[in-house]
Amino acid sequence: MIQSHRNPSPSNRNGICTMPLPNEPDRRHSFRIEDRARVEFVPLTPAQEALPLDQILQPSQEFELLVELQQLDQQLQQQLFKLSETNSVLASALGLINRKIEQLALHLGRRSDTGSQPSPITLSEGGLSLSYSEALPLDSRCALRLLLLPGGYVLQSLARVVYSHPDSDQSYRIGLSFIELPDSQRDLIARHILAHQAQLRRQLRQQLELDNPPNANRPDTP
Repeated sequence: MIQSHRNPSPSNRNGICTMPLPNEPDRRHSFRIEDRARVEFVPLTPAQEALPLDQILQPSQEFELLVELQQLDQQLQQQLFKLSETNSVLASALGLINRKIEQLALHLGRRSDTGSQPSPITLSEGGLSLSYSEALPLDSRCALRLLLLPGGYVLQSLARVVYSHPDSDQSYRIGLSFIELPDSQRDLIARHILAHQAQLRRQLRQQLELDNPPNANRPDTP
């Protein structure tokens, strides 16, 4: 269930818009996945839009630690790329340290409790859609924090409502476009999408192998 801190605002149930948005690179919306993530989602009043996200979203030491680990991971990746051309032994050692950081972030991400269970979302580099209890005005702003599983990637961003229309079970499907999301966080989303797609391919291949074992079509020999 989505964790939300709702501020009173009028609802708009008439406007519907679809992604991709004008003036945004198509590639950001080309690859979308159906996923589950822990979501903290705060519709903003006009007075809140100028506030830093850290003053709107609930403080979380685990979130801050995961962000620091992600930054260390990215810095190490850059140094590893440079070192691999000059000192392969040192690059290999740093690679092991980087794997330890990734495993720690993965463990923290799995045990992190943001006050909500993973919620179904549709995710791309440019934004996401999710189910919400009420309609939101088009072009209104929201504060958003995501924990992507199982990789433990975290990101937070302002987002703009690009569509809001009735969904099933008396809920609404809300489309959100990230606002000025740093490239480093877009890269994390891209890595997550690629890993998710690779996992789906592995599962499909395993299922095909179960349904069609190698010896299934061989004639029995006397």
